Amino acid sequence: MAVHRAFPMEREVKLVPPSAGALLRARALVARLGATVGPGRVRVLSDLYLDSADHWLWRAGLGLRLRARDRAPTLTLKAARGPEGAAVLERPELEEPVRKAPAQFPCPPPGTRIAAWIRHVAGPLDLLPVARLTVRRCESDLVLPGGHRATLCADAVLAEAAGHRVRFWEVEIESQGQGGDLERFARRLSEMSGWPIVVESKLERALALADVPPPALEETGLDVRPADACSEAALRVIRRHWNRYVWNEPGTRAGLDPEALHDMRVATRRLRAAWPVFRPCLPAAAEAGFEGLRWIARSMGRVRDLDVQIASLREAGRAVHPRHWPAVEGLASRMERHREVARKALLRALGSRRHRTMTADFDRLLAAGPHGPGGPCAAEPVARIAGGVLRARSRKVFRSLRRVGPATPDDDLHDLRILIKKLRYAIEFFGPVLGKAARKVVSRLAGVQDLLGAHQDAAVMCDLLALAAAARPDDRDAHAAVAALTALYRRRQQEWRAALPEAMSGDLCARIERLASGGG
Repeated sequence: MAVHRAFPMEREVKLVPPSAGALLRARALVARLGATVGPGRVRVLSDLYLDSADHWLWRAGLGLRLRARDRAPTLTLKAARGPEGAAVLERPELEEPVRKAPAQFPCPPPGTRIAAWIRHVAGPLDLLPVARLTVRRCESDLVLPGGHRATLCADAVLAEAAGHRVRFWEVEIESQGQGGDLERFARRLSEMSGWPIVVESKLERALALADVPPPALEETGLDVRPADACSEAALRVIRRHWNRYVWNEPGTRAGLDPEALHDMRVATRRLRAAWPVFRPCLPAAAEAGFEGLRWIARSMGRVRDLDVQIASLREAGRAVHPRHWPAVEGLASRMERHREVARKALLRALGSRRHRTMTADFDRLLAAGPHGPGGPCAAEPVARIAGGVLRARSRKVFRSLRRVGPATPDDDLHDLRILIKKLRYAIEFFGPVLGKAARKVVSRLAGVQDLLGAHQDAAVMCDLLALAAAARPDDRDAHAAVAALTALYRRRQQEWRAALPEAMSGDLCARIERLASGGG
């Protein structure tokens, strides 16, 4: 049950006046732009924001607000942040009345539907107060030019967070439908007033003004150091990427931002890549946790691959003739249904005993520290290990690269990409030991990896389109769209193949050889 499917969507624009006096001009400014402004209604709202001690909701990209009303309190769960650069915030939001506010904290999520959704994706969660906001709101009905209906909210906010009290002002224009040119109107209002359009929530603004740092992933002290023994270096690398894995799990479970799943999957890949590099200096018992990563990576991969394929299909669809657009959207909708099935399977995997066991394995490994039981190379200097790893991995890349030609099969190019990825990860692991030259090589390898990844994604899309056409033999529109899309992907593949020799130039190969030989 993805959040964007489970919840209704909220559409609004937020602007920031600099003062209370400026806020009082909101109704007049909106009227000057041609909107019809109804009578103002003044309300005082008392909002309590909640989260768990480990910031689960924040990490999931969600905000939970308990609002006191005249009768029953109202609980609202919504996306905490909007995309950068957006003017109109389109965010999933679920609201429901609750019988009464919690009497004490920590407490489980109140309400029914919201509590059920949180239990479904997060499991048991105990909540604590994060901030309390008192909002004095002047609310007016609007009819924007063109007839679109909206609500104007002029808010004066007093916020209390971490013992600090701060004030700020905000103007919201909340849409009452999907139509209308809300973004254009908001930009005109911003230009006329000088008030910036923002995407931050009231909670974010309150914490920033109260000088309360938002929850963030802590990675201080996790760079490999030249003086490290192999076991110390291994645990620094594993801790960095395991922390990223854990940090992104709430966002992956909530399903609000596909980048959380992407980042969690990348952390999984780097952890899996770390095992063969550092295996000689780690305890044999650590292997169980790394084997578990292979299993969970398959579940994450099914969802992430469909995310990429759906986005690719819709982007490619815009490049073909408009007559194909309905058929393209039909293909994308079928992929979205497959994605929902894959996402449910991923949630089951993340909530399973097998995943809890894997998590406990990594926690034990990291808790033991570098002085716990290690492998036969645990005390070896990390610089000595680095050279051997890079020489072995670079030889495999060069051997594969020599076989690349105009007619190289797609699968061989995909294998080359995997070898380059493993080499790049190894260089990243040992980066501080290898010096500045390593950063340049990593950047160049990332470009080659992206190029080969785009080539492979196009090859996969061609195969999927062929399957889609075969499944609908009598659908002429679908077949025509598939033919147009396949031709587009094939052209792009040829462009990416042609760019490969320059991307993987002799200069890059020479840099890699110097790193592997210890020359920097």
